Amino acid sequence: MVNELYHKLKSFFLKSKMEAKIDGDFNSAEEIHLSSTDFYEENDLVYFKNLNAYGAFKYPIVKQLFNSENESIGVSNVALEINDIYFSKNEDIHKMNKKAAILHLTFLSSKLHYLNNDYTHFLFNKFLTNLPTKKEINLVDFLVNPLVLINILKEYDLLDTIFQDLNPENDSFSFDYAINKIKEYFEDTSKLESVIKKFLEQGGIIPAKMIDFLNDLETENPIEIAQLPNFFKSIIFVAVETTSSFLSNFIFTIFQKYPEFLLNKDVEKLHQLSNELLRINPPVPFIFRTVWEDTVFNDVHLKKGDQLILFVGSANMDPNYFDEPDLIKFNRNNKHLSFGGGAYTCIGRFASFRMALNIFDYLAPLSNNFSFLEKKPRFYFQNAILKIPLNIKYYDSFEGN
Repeated sequence: MVNELYHKLKSFFLKSKMEAKIDGDFNSAEEIHLSSTDFYEENDLVYFKNLNAYGAFKYPIVKQLFNSENESIGVSNVALEINDIYFSKNEDIHKMNKKAAILHLTFLSSKLHYLNNDYTHFLFNKFLTNLPTKKEINLVDFLVNPLVLINILKEYDLLDTIFQDLNPENDSFSFDYAINKIKEYFEDTSKLESVIKKFLEQGGIIPAKMIDFLNDLETENPIEIAQLPNFFKSIIFVAVETTSSFLSNFIFTIFQKYPEFLLNKDVEKLHQLSNELLRINPPVPFIFRTVWEDTVFNDVHLKKGDQLILFVGSANMDPNYFDEPDLIKFNRNNKHLSFGGGAYTCIGRFASFRMALNIFDYLAPLSNNFSFLEKKPRFYFQNAILKIPLNIKYYDSFEGN
């Protein structure tokens, strides 16, 4: 099953086929994203009349929309529908919420460091020692996703209350069960939401750290208990899904293309590489904005309710701003737009590279224990996020390599 978020996006795009100013019809945002170069010679905003939606593909126009001070264009109604506790149409309120989220999520870039954190060290080795050996497995499913998700659940005391079956410190912990359950949550995060909802309906107490998080958020209306399961789910979903996508790409590229970094950890080069990977394969290839009041933007008359689809993946590959955009190049001048911009900039930009270094520290010493089964990265869309599976064989010794 696909995620509830994907259903919402799918229903938005599939009301009818898009009709662009160029020849060809498109059934989804994914198809447009993959055909984005077709739009570079079109207007700054390409209109898809059947959806009453505009697409922005070029680097300068996407950057301008991200940083626009036009208050008539703001956070999308898609984002508000997914999580109206965190997102707000009022940019000042949202900036407060972003500060709160950064404060509460900094552990992702610090406590996940396995060399400096006893719990993460324990968790990593728990899963590593249970990895099936000499069999084809997906490293994302068996190590990357569990490592990040369980750390988040642990940090917010959700592991000791709502998700006790995923607690590796419990005597009843089952590795196979945990792997399958975590895969289910990633394939359909509404299942994760339903677990939290059932817990609250049965009189479960909201963990204190989550209450602290909620108390630091600014909302235009009082937060109702019924909203909390969706809030918890969406926070976990956003943090884990996008992180998993980026880390998977990072791991694959280093092991397959830059093995010299495994022997010589050049932090500056690794930082430049991570930015290039985020540019070429952004975890979220398209981001929405909604027109809240009639306005004029770049000589285009926009009406209240119009949707703007900012194709980040396209803007990051704009040949007018990135020479040979398909290639990884160090020391590029223009910055990628994968974290968005303005009031709604992704808070992950503060933690992404730190987390990449963390996962590097985990796996670099084990470079001879992994055998990747694919020589080129294979991407696919799931839950509206670009993903890469890491299909490997793992050896608990150097044999077979």
